[in-house]
Amino acid sequence: EDFDEFITQADKERTVICYCYYGNSSLGVCAALQERGFTNAYSLRGGFDAWKNADG
Repeated sequence: EDFDEFITQADKERTVICYCYYGNSSLGVCAALQERGFTNAYSLRGGFDAWKNADG
């Protein structure tokens, strides 16, 4: 499924969490989603690497 197809079919009020390895690329994707009307799009701060290394 590509990005444009996702944009047209997804529920724009559903929570979407964007992540990449370090959290840089996901910021751009999250911003693009928000610009297209996604009201609950979030980028995982620090990416997968930070999540993997988090305490707890």
